[in-house]
Amino acid sequence: SWSSPAKDAGNCASSTVSDDQRGVSRPQLAECDIGAFENAADRLAGLWRFNEAAGTVTRDHSVFDNDGTISNATWLPDDPERRSVLTFDGDGDVVSIEDGVADLTNADFTIAAWVNLTEAGNAGGFIAKCNGDRGWTPGEKQLWFGDGGQCCDVDGERPSFVGWGNEYIISDTDVPMSSWRHIAVVWDHTAGEGRWYLDGTPTGLTLDSYVPNNPDNPDDTLYIGWDGSSEAVHDFLGQADDVAVFAAALDEALIQRIMEGDFGEFLPQASRVYWTEKAGTLKSARLDGRDIRTLASGLASPSGVAVDPVGRKVYWTEWNGSNNVRRADF
Repeated sequence: SWSSPAKDAGNCASSTVSDDQRGVSRPQLAECDIGAFENAADRLAGLWRFNEAAGTVTRDHSVFDNDGTISNATWLPDDPERRSVLTFDGDGDVVSIEDGVADLTNADFTIAAWVNLTEAGNAGGFIAKCNGDRGWTPGEKQLWFGDGGQCCDVDGERPSFVGWGNEYIISDTDVPMSSWRHIAVVWDHTAGEGRWYLDGTPTGLTLDSYVPNNPDNPDDTLYIGWDGSSEAVHDFLGQADDVAVFAAALDEALIQRIMEGDFGEFLPQASRVYWTEKAGTLKSARLDGRDIRTLASGLASPSGVAVDPVGRKVYWTEWNGSNNVRRADF
């Protein structure tokens, strides 16, 4: 299982420099053990937070920038608990991500989301990795709620995961109706075992028979809200928020953290260092000094940087007498 790297990373030596634009000596990070932080950002394969509240594109907050295209699903911008969320009516509402995102057969993975199920009996297909033609063919994968008796005498809202010819990971616990609940399925490839979590707590399993028989198809893409299999009887019926896919088998502690919306160490902004320069620029680089980027130029004497990786914003001050604090989106 993948545990938080923050406990083991750090160990930065510091040195002192006097090259500040005002001639003030400042501590500066030198050699750091940054491998765990870098790896953590790469482990988040996709994160769609549905916080746009309007439009036909939802941003991928991971380092891979696999934005989703929204078809027919409608925005609810003011949900009293989750604020901006997407609503799916069970008939062709879908978010299409034109990338496979993660290996769901021969590697660890975790799929997690907040869901609000709105129809008793079968909430339908929720996540599919397939070619989108409604056929159920080798290599395709499906996460769904209830299965209308197609498999294993399981009905209702038990969350389930299946791969064509790869068998099942099926929870023994129904997801309660008409309330926001956090669900997560984990495949630990090394251990050869699956896990389901409901509201951050492990559930029992009706079936844990998943095996890596049929690899993912290289051209298949990820769909949110789609029934791509013969297991679910229709597309997703309900609301969704904070859909995340990890190329890692997250442990219980991390499942609970992302349930609370804490994706910090997995976000690309959290794996970078930020600074201002005398020339009026705001810059960023990976923690080992690679990939230096100029984020903004022509600034008026910028000094001091604060980063909000979850909100995707950066703040800085101006020391030229204006007494301004500036803000920009990433």
